[in-house]
Amino acid sequence: QVMIAGRFDLLPKLSRAVRETTDKAFDNSEFYLPGEGLMWQQERRVSLTGTAFAIPEHKWFGCENLPIDESGNGLPFAFRAKRIQISEANPLDIILELRRKAGFKGPIVLVAEVSKFSADGDIDVDGGGSGLGIFPEDLPGRTNFAHFAKHLCTEARRCKFEATVQDHLTSASNPYLIRLVRVTLLRGPPEEGYPFLEEPVQFTVLLTANSVARPQVKSIKFRRRPPMEWYGDSADNNSLIERLSLMGELARQET
Repeated sequence: QVMIAGRFDLLPKLSRAVRETTDKAFDNSEFYLPGEGLMWQQERRVSLTGTAFAIPEHKWFGCENLPIDESGNGLPFAFRAKRIQISEANPLDIILELRRKAGFKGPIVLVAEVSKFSADGDIDVDGGGSGLGIFPEDLPGRTNFAHFAKHLCTEARRCKFEATVQDHLTSASNPYLIRLVRVTLLRGPPEEGYPFLEEPVQFTVLLTANSVARPQVKSIKFRRRPPMEWYGDSADNNSLIERLSLMGELARQET
């Protein structure tokens, strides 16, 4: 309704309201759905208790502690990679389709990028009120990601090196990635009004961030194809390659 009415100014408030009700459901370990058919007035309780919805589990990975697969398994990862499919659909909606409609039971890994941090170096889930603190943008509103973020920031403050989450994720060299296990997708797509899901879906998140929020870019020209934009500073390029290498190895081991 907000989109149809063209009230784009209300989108940040809507995103915050969705996230707050999602967080409340996880805090209460339950939520209620309306009844079906003639029993529409009788609410149905959905429990979020048990080991599947326990305290968020996460682990930090960098070049020094990344577990390398030394079993061999034939060809290197680059040659064993499966076919890549490109889609413009919302990543969370793709996960929902895979789990519910396609019946996929295997592990699913989503790469999420933090784009804004607070003044204290914590993950700014709300993006300073803009709702754009992380991509996918609806990850905090539709999942229990905010619970993970809270645990991460508390853990970072206890670190003897006194480094923040921002320090670790945005380091130009030897950056860290964070693997979040059993992230729970609790809400449906925005086109359906972010409905609560009767059967929540779980997946793994690899959390990362760029070393520079707005890196310099330059235009590279070619003789036989259109020009392209790329990093203007080789340090930014190397930083990206290091992060992609970590992502690829962790995702390979996960799947």
